[in-house]
Amino acid sequence: MKLLKRLASAGKRRLVGAAPEAPLWDHLDACGIPFRTPMADLISQYGSYPIGWSEALDTCMPQGHAQFIAGLAHQPTFQFSRDTDLLVPANYFFCAVQESADHRLNYAKAIHALVGLFGKGEPSSTSNTVAREWRFGHARLSCTVWPPERQDKGRNSRHDMFPETITEASITFTPAWRPPLSAEERAYCETAQPLDLGAHQSAAYGPVGPLTRDWPGDLASLPLGPAFAQDDAALLCATAPGLVDIVPRSWITAIALDRITGGRGGMEALVKLKFARSGQTHLPESWITLAYAHGDPHALDAQAEQLATRLGLEIKLYEGPSD
Repeated sequence: MKLLKRLASAGKRRLVGAAPEAPLWDHLDACGIPFRTPMADLISQYGSYPIGWSEALDTCMPQGHAQFIAGLAHQPTFQFSRDTDLLVPANYFFCAVQESADHRLNYAKAIHALVGLFGKGEPSSTSNTVAREWRFGHARLSCTVWPPERQDKGRNSRHDMFPETITEASITFTPAWRPPLSAEERAYCETAQPLDLGAHQSAAYGPVGPLTRDWPGDLASLPLGPAFAQDDAALLCATAPGLVDIVPRSWITAIALDRITGGRGGMEALVKLKFARSGQTHLPESWITLAYAHGDPHALDAQAEQLATRLGLEIKLYEGPSD
């Protein structure tokens, strides 16, 4: 009982000026869940095993000092494939309550514990689920059940393979952890100059990911969209107020120009920066969309040439319809 009270207190604690994600981060720390540790280090320490329901995925279960909530079937776990960048922390964990053959009891037990830690949350049910979600800044936590009467037969391969999961209350969380800026990254931020790609510039980037850092509070804010650090040492993308993705120049591999000549979205043009995640060229490249135009496949030819010349890179061209 004392342990549960301590964990509840840790989860509710919110210091003045702390990140909005602090209630979740504090509880993970109190449980000993290593959400800041690179996946490769956790796999080396705890091992891994096939996930079972997907041949492409393996899973790793770090052993925390305390359960995330009481009654879990296993500790919070992350999954990965051969194409995963293992040099960064996991940003998605899952665990489950499977004590009862009645999904309603498992859900009630999980929700009771989570509400005690984090408050009521918000309903997030869909046509085939009953679910509740908690948001902490950019971090997310959810609890979901799949009532058997709402399911189409064969809809969920995991349920077919592991019948005990049919009635589980599945708990997932995305910590959205951002490492502190290194001295080098701080210098990138201090010298960042916005990149002007004209009216077609894109500021539509993804959520918090392995590239994301908190923008220094003592610097003037960076406009949403891309920027280059001094001497083009890194590309920075302001993805949301207070957040920036940072790609060192040494990771950048190409400028991609997509001329979409038809398909579901009609004619489009996209300019993307391609890079090797964590500088690992053996992994599939990732990309950031820098500019977008609708209606003319050639609308961004000049912008692509400009960037390729500036960075001394080739243009990887795709021309054809969208899928």
